[in-house]
Amino acid sequence: MNDNNLRIWLRYSKVGKMKYIGHLDLLKIFQAAIRRAKIPIAYSKGFNPHERISFALPLPVGMESVCELCEIIVDNSYAKDMINALNAQLPQGLEITAVYEPLPGSPRIAALVFAAYYSLGFPNMDNCGKYVSEILSTDELNVVKKSKSSEREVNIRKDIISLEYKETLLMRLSAGSAGHLSPLLIADILFNKMRIAVEPYQTRVTRLEIYKNDLSPIYGL
Repeated sequence: MNDNNLRIWLRYSKVGKMKYIGHLDLLKIFQAAIRRAKIPIAYSKGFNPHERISFALPLPVGMESVCELCEIIVDNSYAKDMINALNAQLPQGLEITAVYEPLPGSPRIAALVFAAYYSLGFPNMDNCGKYVSEILSTDELNVVKKSKSSEREVNIRKDIISLEYKETLLMRLSAGSAGHLSPLLIADILFNKMRIAVEPYQTRVTRLEIYKNDLSPIYGL
């Protein structure tokens, strides 16, 4: 990286109608907002240079979050009021909540992702606690994972770091390149155990935090 460039981590929320925006469209929104806010972002080299921006953990369509993180590379002269400048250009439902400067030499933000914390709400949750205890009491929770060419049975129990019911379902699950467990899969397992039918529009899933491998939040490094 050029000595005149600086790594910046942006923490932001993605809620409301913005939860229906896919990852590629989200990237375009951020690129446009950065240009309009006149943030001096660095560009990649080569025949097709593009803004140097990357995201910690893509968020599935339909899921909200209050803890998303992205990394941008900017000139050292970047404006200190970056939060206000970017929020003035972002649509309702996307909001920068904090800016961090990681320590020199720290890994890229996506490489730090180890786990994520979610809340899940759905109708008729009164008996949910019983089935949460049932899941936690077993060493094996096998599901069939499908690829384009095959199917295989996988034990996902090790990827459930914590699971509890407190008026809503709270779960810490493996995330990132080393292993990723979707909260929607846990929801489906619960629905099957509870013998209830829940439509996607009846659930509300929110990502609350993204963790590194010591289960502390990824920011302020």
